Amino acid sequence: MKKFLLTLIITFFYGTYSKNLLASCDFKTGNYIDQLSLPNSIKRIDIKVHEPRRYFINSYRILSTPSSSIKKKFKKKFKADVNVKFDFGSCSYKGKIWQNGDYKDHIKLVEGGQISKSLNVKLEEGNILNATKFKLFIPETRNNYNEILGALIVKSLGFISPETFEVKVNTNNYESKMIFQEDSQKELLERNSRREGPIFEGDETILWGQEKGKVGGGFKGELEKLALSRLINYKWFLRGESSQSITLSAFSKLQDAYLERSHDKDMYYYVNPNKKNDIFAYYRFSLLAMNGLHGLRPHNMKFYFNSFENKFEPIYYDGSIDLNNPKNEKILISNLENIILDQNYEYPSIILNDKVNYIDIIKSQFRKRVLEYDKKLDNFTNESINNFLSNSKYVRRKLKEIKPKIIPKKDYRFLFLKENSKLKAEKNIIKNFNIDNNKVNLIMENEKEFTTDINTMSKIISRKEIDKERYVFLPEKSKIEQNNELIKTKIPELNSEIIHHKSSKVIFENDNFLRKLIILQNFKDQSILINGGEFNNLLIIIKDNNNLSKKDKNLQRFNKRGLTGCLNIYKANFENTSIRFEGGKCEDSVNIVSSKGSLDNVVINNAFQDALDLDFSDISINKISIKNAGNDCLDLSSGNYLIKNGNFENCFDKAISVGEKSLLKSKDIKILNSNIGVAVKDLSKFVNGAINIQNTSKCIQAFQKKQEFGGAYVDLNNVNCVGDYQVDKNSIINFK
Repeated sequence: MKKFLLTLIITFFYGTYSKNLLASCDFKTGNYIDQLSLPNSIKRIDIKVHEPRRYFINSYRILSTPSSSIKKKFKKKFKADVNVKFDFGSCSYKGKIWQNGDYKDHIKLVEGGQISKSLNVKLEEGNILNATKFKLFIPETRNNYNEILGALIVKSLGFISPETFEVKVNTNNYESKMIFQEDSQKELLERNSRREGPIFEGDETILWGQEKGKVGGGFKGELEKLALSRLINYKWFLRGESSQSITLSAFSKLQDAYLERSHDKDMYYYVNPNKKNDIFAYYRFSLLAMNGLHGLRPHNMKFYFNSFENKFEPIYYDGSIDLNNPKNEKILISNLENIILDQNYEYPSIILNDKVNYIDIIKSQFRKRVLEYDKKLDNFTNESINNFLSNSKYVRRKLKEIKPKIIPKKDYRFLFLKENSKLKAEKNIIKNFNIDNNKVNLIMENEKEFTTDINTMSKIISRKEIDKERYVFLPEKSKIEQNNELIKTKIPELNSEIIHHKSSKVIFENDNFLRKLIILQNFKDQSILINGGEFNNLLIIIKDNNNLSKKDKNLQRFNKRGLTGCLNIYKANFENTSIRFEGGKCEDSVNIVSSKGSLDNVVINNAFQDALDLDFSDISINKISIKNAGNDCLDLSSGNYLIKNGNFENCFDKAISVGEKSLLKSKDIKILNSNIGVAVKDLSKFVNGAINIQNTSKCIQAFQKKQEFGGAYVDLNNVNCVGDYQVDKNSIINFK
C-alpha cells in the first residue's frame, strides 16, 4: 500500500531548463545511463541537410578550385537534422554542419557522384556521448585506426585526450565509416576529470588564405614565426571577473611561450608555457614514441590551463600517429634531437611492470571503439602497442647520449615586431590594456588607444574579426595582478603542500593516536588549497574568522585562483580522515576534487552557500552531519560516492544534489527542513538503503538539466517522506 500511495504523488516537471532536452529520444535516457557512455552502443548516425542542393554546390566548388587547401569561404554552415540510432532506440537533434579540414584530403568525390567529406557538427539540442560539438573525419585523414588507438594510449598516460571512435555515418543517403572525435570544449575537460577553464590552441589565422602565405594552397614557413595562440572557449571568458583574470593571465604566458619558440629554428616541436620540463616534456617524449610529432607542431597544439595546479596541460589533437609503422632507430634519434628533452628530467616509465595487463586494458577499450574487431585488427593492436613500448624504451636509453640544447634568452617580442614589420602580416598589435567592469581600454603598439567592451575583447583573444580587422593580444608586460600574498607550507608527514594567504595559519600536530591539521582563516579571499597528500588518521579543523556578508558575494562561483571553496583539497588520498568546519563564507565551505578514499566523520555547520562539494572523486563517508547551509548541504558531481550515515538539517535549497554522471549509494540518511530532499540529475544514479525526509515539500527530484547529459535514475528503498516526487520524461524513480 505504501508503494502505491507514493507513486500516486509523482509529478512530471520541466524546471527552468529547455523542454527541448526532453523531446529528442524515443526512450528514457535515465534507463540507459551506462550504455549512453559506450561508443559501441551507437549503430549509426544519420545526417539530413536542410538545403541539400546548396550543400552539394558548395562541396563541388571546393573540389573544383585549383588550390590544394580549402578556403574559409567554403566552410559555410548548413542546418541539419542529426539522428543517432542505438540498439535500444534513437534520438533526433537539430544541428549545424560544415566542412572540416585545411586540405582537400578532407573531401572527395566517390562512386555515383556522391561526396564524402570530413565534417564539423554542432548540436543545438541533445548530445552524442555527452559531446555537443564534434568532428567526423574521413578515416584516411587521421591514419585510420592509429588515431583511435593513439588517443586511447595518450589518455592512459594521464594526458587530456578526446573521445575517439569509429562509426557509420549516413549523410544525405551516402553511408561510410568515419572517425568521431569530440571537440575541445567543456565536455572534453569533464570527461578527463578537469574542471572547466580556459582552452587555447595554436593560431592558424595568418597561415591559411593569406596572399603572402600561399604556396600550393599551404603556407610559407616564415609566417609560422608570427603564428601565436588563441582562446577557444571565449564564452567562458565572458562569465565574469574571475574568468577574465584567469584567462588573460594564462594567455599572456602562452603568448610568451609561442614567441620564444617562433624565433629559434631548433625549437620546431617546442612550446612549453610552464617554463620547465614537466608534463610537456613527457608529452613530447610520448608522441615521439608514437610517431606522432605532427601533434607537436605549434599550430596544431592545444592547451588547458589548470587553475588548481597553476599550470598548463597539453590536449591531444591531430598527431598523425603512426603506431603500426615502426620507425628505424636513425629516424627516432633524428627526431629526438629536434624536440628538446632534458636528460636530467625523470620521465615517467611507460614500460609498465604489468605489460600484459596494460595491453589487455587498452585492447578492451579499443574494441568498444571500432565497428568490427577481427583477427587482423587484433594483430594491428598488438603490434602497435608493442611498437610504442619498444620505441619509448629505446628513446629513454638513448636520451642520455644526446647533447642537451640550451634555449637562448632573447627579446622575443622585439624579434616578433621586427619580423612582422617585414612581412606586414599583423596590423593591430595590443601593447597594453585595462579592464574596468565591462569597459576595456586598449593601447596599441603604435600608441593609439581605443575603448571597447568585454564582449569585443573575447573576440579579440579568440582571433575573430572586429570590423573586418584582426587584433593580436601581445601585452608588453603582464597587466594581470599577481597575488604576492600567497605562500606555500609543506607538510612532509602528509606528503602535501598547502597554498594559503600569508596571514592565514597552518598548524600540524603529530599525535600517535590522531594527527591534526588546523587551519585559521581571516579574510574572504583566503581560499586554502591543499595540493596532494596522504591523509591517514587525520583530523582537519578549519576555523573561519571571516565576517563576509551576502552583499559581498563574488558574482562567480570561483575566485581569481579558480577555487570555489574556503578549503580546497585536490588529488588527495584519504583513510580514516575527519573534517570539522564552522562557517565558511565561500561558494563552498569545503571542496574536494580528484581525490579518493574514506572520510570517517564530516561536520560542517553554518555554511554561507554549499557546505561540502565533491567533484571527480571516489569517496566513501562513514558519517556526515551538516546543519544550516545557504544553498546545498552536499553537492556531488562526476564521481562515485557512498554515505553510510548522513544527517542534513536546514539546507536552504537541496540537502543532497547528485549530478553530472555521478553514482551515490547510501545506507541511512536523515533530512530535516530543506527545500528539496535529494535532486538527482544529468545521467546520475541514486541508490538508497533507507532515507527519512521530514518537513520538506519536495522529497526527490530526477531530471535532466544540461544539454550534454541525459535523464537520471533513482532507486528508493525504505523511504519515508510526505511530499512531491518530481520526475521528468527522461528520468526514472523506482520504489521498492
